Amino acid sequence: MNTFESISPKKDAPQKRRPEKPQKKFTRRDILKVGAILAAGVLAKQIPISDNKKDNFPTDEELAHLDEKLEKIIRENEPTERQQNIERSDIDSIGKTFTEQLEAGDTITLDKDTRSAIYTHWRYEYRTDSINYKDGLVAGLERMQPWIAEIKKIFAEHGVPQKYIYLAIAESHFDMKATSHKAAVGPYQIIEDTAHDYDLRTEETYDERRDPIKSAELCAKYLKKKFEKFGGNTDDDSENEEAWRLALLAYNGGFVNKYDKYIIEQDNKAEITFRDDEHVVQKGDSLYTIAQAHNTSVILLRRANWGEQTLSDKAVRKLKVGKSLKLPQKRTKITIDGFDTWLESEINQKIQNEVTENVHVTKSGDTLSDIANKYNISIEDIKNNNNLTSTDIKIGQKLKLPPLDQSHRIKKILESISFFHENINYPDKFFAIHDVMQQNTLDKQFINAKKYYKEIEPPRTNITHFAYTVQSGDNLTKVIQRLKKQHPQCAQSTALLKSMFVRSNKLKNEHAIRSGQNLVLDFPLQRPATLGDIAKKYSINITKLHDLNPAITKTNVALSKNATLRIPK
Repeated sequence: MNTFESISPKKDAPQKRRPEKPQKKFTRRDILKVGAILAAGVLAKQIPISDNKKDNFPTDEELAHLDEKLEKIIRENEPTERQQNIERSDIDSIGKTFTEQLEAGDTITLDKDTRSAIYTHWRYEYRTDSINYKDGLVAGLERMQPWIAEIKKIFAEHGVPQKYIYLAIAESHFDMKATSHKAAVGPYQIIEDTAHDYDLRTEETYDERRDPIKSAELCAKYLKKKFEKFGGNTDDDSENEEAWRLALLAYNGGFVNKYDKYIIEQDNKAEITFRDDEHVVQKGDSLYTIAQAHNTSVILLRRANWGEQTLSDKAVRKLKVGKSLKLPQKRTKITIDGFDTWLESEINQKIQNEVTENVHVTKSGDTLSDIANKYNISIEDIKNNNNLTSTDIKIGQKLKLPPLDQSHRIKKILESISFFHENINYPDKFFAIHDVMQQNTLDKQFINAKKYYKEIEPPRTNITHFAYTVQSGDNLTKVIQRLKKQHPQCAQSTALLKSMFVRSNKLKNEHAIRSGQNLVLDFPLQRPATLGDIAKKYSINITKLHDLNPAITKTNVALSKNATLRIPK
């Protein structure tokens, strides 16, 4: 099992450097320069390790290791191989599910039978003798093991069923470094906008989407919010299960939100019909609680009582107790079946557009030869269909194609609807993987692990204030010379201080200062600590320390402000 027990400093062994393809290496000077530049924005209130810089500065061997880590992290900013494989599997599943339907006609049907076929497909993909089972499901659970107790606690606190902690297995096989082509990051695959909505930090050197605890908490909060939005928390278990399935769909793809907007549009267009009874406003009522109580929507309730007039939130809050409100018809309920019907219509419209307008839009690197090979047609056919006199084409050019044979037509259609793969696959993919896990009692084998780490708040350095009025003939280098003369214990480099001056004083560049200008800077006297420094201070292997703190994306850069660190017990 992969637990944190092996992280104890006493058990550290010398790390063998893995052979890599030859590529440019950073020198000691380069690594310091990169660290200095990237640290400029995160220096305030950082960690002094010691007043003696020489004793605590990493050795050449440690710098080489940090260099290797930096290059590796830079490479990992691109979509990771594991995540690309997961996404390719998602797209392939659509092809295997819909090919027969498309052979019968250029339409697809998204119903219970289709969802059952998708579920069966994923059960097969994760069968016990498959790579997905061993390298995906089992390996993912092993990576999850050290964190699973805390994650279960988080989901329980937010009222989310425990099985949904394994959403990270379906999303990324619980890979903290996972990055998708849509820039979703971390084990629970969170995009930047969603991270910001839930106050997760996504800085260049500190990305909480990669943290297993922070990302799990966001997932739990998001699922619970969507569960309640889609009518959960009722006494009807079937309605609650439906709401959780819709919450999964919303988490994994954006089309549930588009479907929600479609329902709102329908409420805005619908002809209002009235019920026989009315609602008498009680103390504490709002339009939302009234709409929920009578299974209608706020939009319908507003229209029934105020026509098309816009009623402000302030006016809503001042609803008079005792006032009678007319009750409109029941709202159009958001359901899995309703969503599938809507999504089916969207997909078939996309297919129709692709079949009717058989064109190829050229992109960078395209040649007529490549296009001809892709669609199994001749270059002459393309030239004749588009009145081309040469093989020269431009980026963005629409090329009309002759009718494709069935196999290539279906391939083209499947490519065009791959954009829908997330909402087509979920939640059936998740339930299939979870059922495989339970059937093989993996949830019993990967049980709550003991917590083998503790959190520390690194000591903070005192911040020094410097103010200076620019004199005639001054430049930023001379200003920094005055600063260092005034504060000889200052350990920051001139390059770093220049960056800090530019940022703090909102200068266009380091040369944009003028005589009489007042410059200010709040800076730490000591060199701020990096994760590498913390590893040395506590005698912890840098790789294992980084595994405990995956939100820190660069190990050789000053630790982010207010960062909490995990170290082995």
